[in-house]
Formats: sequence, structure tokens, C-alpha cells
Amino acid sequence: PTRWLELRFWIRWVTEPVGLSLEYSLGGHFRDFLGYPLVHGRPTYLALVLHGVIIGAGALILVRAGPCLWRDRREWREIWIGRGSPTAFTQSAALWGCGILLTASALEIHRHYMLVTFPLEFVWLARLALAPSGWPTLARPSGRALLLSLCLAQAALSATFLGYIHVNQGAPLGDYGIAYAGQKRPSGARPGQ
Repeated sequence: PTRWLELRFWIRWVTEPVGLSLEYSLGGHFRDFLGYPLVHGRPTYLALVLHGVIIGAGALILVRAGPCLWRDRREWREIWIGRGSPTAFTQSAALWGCGILLTASALEIHRHYMLVTFPLEFVWLARLALAPSGWPTLARPSGRALLLSLCLAQAALSATFLGYIHVNQGAPLGDYGIAYAGQKRPSGARPGQ
């Protein structure tokens, strides 16, 4: 019953589309990763800065949506159901239907359970950032800029992650594990065996 109070589904719904899930893959290596890439053996902390940009842009999208949702509070039922469009309806069905069912099950909600809702989380974030029709038009250009900054920061963070995995031959303390090239082969075995 206490798992109901964790609200993990909705926490993951908000954090997954902004890319705050590398700690899951890196496990005990995550702190070390935040210092990457290394330049002449010294940490640059670019990964930490990129996480800051991602958190900031994601928070701004959520904060900007707040006043718009409050202004439209008489239409919350319509927004909740998603009657504005087929996309809104599908997104709402995943957000509320799947979220309520998984939470009510009182099972531990693992990150891979979110694969079912994966694309709709991004649609939700983009819809919040770009503001539905009828919301202030001033919100749209800055929403595009926020989405662009998220995309660029995520691309740079992905490159940093791949560099970290390459240099360290994986992340044995995390979900990623040891990279294929770093795994020991039985003596006398040829590559590919």
C-alpha cells in the first residue's frame, strides 16, 4: 500500500522525456560520469552542466504551463479526458489510465514498464512546451526554444555518455554492465565466438 504514495509512474512520466534517467544505466558510476568528459585527465563537468540545462528547461516548461492550466481551470475535465484532439485523448489515456492502473496495483513500477508509454511522454512534454491553441501566443516561441535546448543538451549528453562507456569499457556497477569489447573471452577463442 505504501507504493501508492510513491507516485513513481508520474515521476517517471515527467523525468523520462527530459532524459533524467542515466543514473539507472550507470548505477554507482553516475557520480564519476558527471565529471566527464575528461581533458588531460581532469574532469570538465560538462555532463553535470548538461543535466542542469535539462533540469532547467524541463522545469521552465512545467512552470510556464501552470498559469495557462490555472486560467483554463473550468475546462480541467475536458483537458483531463483529452477531448481537444485524438492526440490529447491518447496521451490522457496513457497518462491517467495506465498511471492509475499501475499505481493501484501497488507493484513496484520499474523503469522498463514505462516502455509502453514511452512516445506519449514526449508528446505530452512537447504539447506543454508548445501550448495548445487558445493559450497565449507569446508562449509558443519560447516553448520551441526550450524544446530545442532540450534536444541539443540531450544530444551532447548522449555523446558524453557514449564517450564514458567507450573509455571505461562499460559501467559494471550499473544496469549497462561491461561493454562487449571489455568482456574476457576464453583463451584460444576467436572474436565472435
